[in-house]
Amino acid sequence: MSVQITELVDGVFIGWTVNHAVADGTAHWNFHRIWSSICRGCGEYSPPVFTRDSSLEAIKKKIRVPWSRIRDFNEDNLVIPPLKEGTFHFSRKKIAELKAKGTAELSGSRQISSLQILIAHLWRAVIRSRADPDPESETRFVIQVGFRGRFEPNKFPAHYFGNAIGGRTVTMKVKDLVAEGSLGRVAAEVNKGGLMLSGSPRFDAYGTDFGWGKAVAVRSGWANKCDGKVTVFPGPETGSMGFEVCLSPECFDRLRMDSEFMAAVTE
Repeated sequence: MSVQITELVDGVFIGWTVNHAVADGTAHWNFHRIWSSICRGCGEYSPPVFTRDSSLEAIKKKIRVPWSRIRDFNEDNLVIPPLKEGTFHFSRKKIAELKAKGTAELSGSRQISSLQILIAHLWRAVIRSRADPDPESETRFVIQVGFRGRFEPNKFPAHYFGNAIGGRTVTMKVKDLVAEGSLGRVAAEVNKGGLMLSGSPRFDAYGTDFGWGKAVAVRSGWANKCDGKVTVFPGPETGSMGFEVCLSPECFDRLRMDSEFMAAVTE
């Protein structure tokens, strides 16, 4: 892990980086919660669990490192296309309105979570912002699922320090995704897999207090910047969320002009 602290005129900026081979988001934020608690002189915290035996003994697949790909990688040949990014905030009230709309579009008693309805709302808007997508083409949303509490026969401890996530993909046809009245159906597709976007509103990002007060903003670093990358953070207010969105400049500008999408955004 690397940490850099930059002193500002009216505060500080704390930047840190960690390899996902070492820790996932849950372990990462637990580490900072404990670290900040120690800085404040608070001794009540649960220490991390480093053991791997009980949770991973059932995995028989060998882990192979792609050395050839690593040797052939040349950073000088890495071309980063122009990108535009911004963070869209959704208040608890706006999220509740979207959930009510999505639930009304569904039959039966299927439940939609706040995160799932926001994923559906953003996904539909991003596809609308693409330049004339083929209605018959497929669009994919790759999101993360956490294994804590799901791994059998031995579940990962709540304070397990390591990486316990895996990628999952939700696929839909463009015409089904952007159809009128499809918000609830798209959210239900996300709901089927119990999936999680990169980042999580469950991470206590704004609760990390080193004794200087709680954070006023949370952002991801450059490694999370590519066309179509979305990172979700909890909002500063209870029940709110922030979606950090990175897109091509043209697509991002059209997203900002999408009245249906922006109607749910809290400026």
